[in-house]
Amino acid sequence: NALDRADRMIANLSTLAEAETVVSDPEPVKIADIATDAWTTTETEAAELAVVAPDDWTVECNPEFLQNIFENLFRNSVTHNDSAVQIEVGLIDASESVGFYIEDDGTGIPDSEKSDVFDHGHTTSDEGTGLGLSIVSDLIEAHDWRISVSDSEAGGARFEIITADR
Repeated sequence: NALDRADRMIANLSTLAEAETVVSDPEPVKIADIATDAWTTTETEAAELAVVAPDDWTVECNPEFLQNIFENLFRNSVTHNDSAVQIEVGLIDASESVGFYIEDDGTGIPDSEKSDVFDHGHTTSDEGTGLGLSIVSDLIEAHDWRISVSDSEAGGARFEIITADR
């Protein structure tokens, strides 16, 4: 367990160092494809993924960074819930902004924690590094996007990533 945790910390710190740059050469990436790829590389146990974003919907990004965003958010949903969760990835296409969301039907994030979840070192788990969601936040900022956390309709966590304003 200690070696696995050390490996995760090293990988997270490496990603964190890379995230301190600005994405200069974004390329179009299909959200459905990157979500599926991230799902296969993440230990998801008995959790289930539903991608409800259109298959051809793309976002301009660094594909490695986007995959890391999905992997960290998937891992967060799985590790912070006692039972298997249903995770959904979908499109945000509102009059004021465009983006995507990742949500689950787990226990959610208490309101008292929501303002701190993206802070470096913040964790509620004995096995956590406190880097996963802070890396997500840094990768989002590297793309000049915005992220917020709220409750899903099922009461779990919902992360909304806004990629453009209209």
